[in-house]
Amino acid sequence: MLPWANAHSDLVNRFATVIRETALWANRNHAQSAEMLARYAKLDATVVSTMARSHYVEVLNVATMQPLIDVAAKYAKFDSFPAQEMIYAPSR
Repeated sequence: MLPWANAHSDLVNRFATVIRETALWANRNHAQSAEMLARYAKLDATVVSTMARSHYVEVLNVATMQPLIDVAAKYAKFDSFPAQEMIYAPSR
């Protein structure tokens, strides 16, 4: 994956920007994102308006990611790995 990402760093960075901007928008426009969820998931708007919904992460943080990786590794029985490996940093 890393060789491909390095060869297409502009595309990877644009994708990451869109994902972050989407998270920012969804976190600040809860009612509008609820309408979209109801429409595209074919859910009743009343149900969507009362259900617990995610707050999207706006910045990746190794310190908060690592415990989740470690717990997943423990219970899914795979070797844990450094969270930093999940964050793309273009080679300079």
